Amino acid sequence: MKFERSPSIKRALLLFLLPSGIAILTLTWVVHGYLLEAMSQEFVTSRLKDEAAFLEHQVRQVQGDIQQLQTGSYFEDVFHHAFAVSAADIVLISPDRWRPVLAPLINAEQEGIIRVDESVVEDMGPDFLAYRKVFLVNGTLVTVLVSEDLSTLHTSQESLHLWTAGVLLVLIVLLVGV
Repeated sequence: MKFERSPSIKRALLLFLLPSGIAILTLTWVVHGYLLEAMSQEFVTSRLKDEAAFLEHQVRQVQGDIQQLQTGSYFEDVFHHAFAVSAADIVLISPDRWRPVLAPLINAEQEGIIRVDESVVEDMGPDFLAYRKVFLVNGTLVTVLVSEDLSTLHTSQESLHLWTAGVLLVLIVLLVGV
């Protein structure tokens, strides 16, 4: 008479739960990365739109004469982003180191959010987001462009995403241990 050994519950659970747990935690990590990117882009877009609206308000107060805008330290203290304003063949860009990046975008045809994946300008970062708005003030066409370098944001996101991966690995180890 031959006795069949029944599979142990521990082994069956380990064989079923470990792959399932790894799959679920991997999916969680992927979704976390996607949501993190989407939320941060939405946040940056919202801030860019707010600052473009502020700039539009300032331009309207000076009735489209952008040379009257108090740029310099005032705008650099108020703004967290680089900006450009163009009206009647006059272009203001602040800070000046962003001029090579923003000058071509100020004349672009696209309005709204502009995502630039590669920059040919050194020290500017390879990835930035801009918001471009065109409006009329006293018959003068005014273009406002506000932009942010996303490299710092991506570095923070990567750090948070790696921490999440570490926590998920600890959860897998605990699952196996239990």
